[in-house]
Amino acid sequence: ATSSTGTVTSSTTGNVTITTPPEVLTPAVAVYDRTPTITWVEPAGTLFSEIEVFNVTTNRLEFIQSPVTGGSYTLSPAQNLSDGEYRVVVRSFADSQRQIASDDSNFHVFQVGSPPVLLGPADAPFRTEDVRPQLTWRGSLKGESYQIWLSSRSTHTALYMPDGIMSEGYRPPADLPIGLYTYWVRA
Repeated sequence: ATSSTGTVTSSTTGNVTITTPPEVLTPAVAVYDRTPTITWVEPAGTLFSEIEVFNVTTNRLEFIQSPVTGGSYTLSPAQNLSDGEYRVVVRSFADSQRQIASDDSNFHVFQVGSPPVLLGPADAPFRTEDVRPQLTWRGSLKGESYQIWLSSRSTHTALYMPDGIMSEGYRPPADLPIGLYTYWVRA
């Protein structure tokens, strides 16, 4: 540095790690499939991913599946989920030694439930003298809404098909004549 004829240079080398997390897309918020398909968007350069499924209801790790390729995994019958709330996390790896890993995906939360169970009018099983019977059912998922279809077997016509019912029961708005009726409920 004291010489006017010399040049002093300095350089530094640094490493950069890019850890883009995967983005989990499915399953939907509420499913009735006990072996749902989990899908995600893999970061560029992904060799394989690892899926972690945690049961929020029981506060227990259900399973970790690895290696998974292709951004999609359908649970096997051995991984059958019970009713409850679950959290999925996916992490991706760019090398087989698992040294170059992405950040974890955001938590993807979903519920697994059972289809509604018809309970019928409260009288003798599915028989009543009430001309406006209270049709009831049992749901399984928090926050689900229902659609009901009530038809006359005598006249072969649909009578009521309300949608967006937030309770687990429905009473027809008008008296029903004597007869046989069919109803179904969809969550």
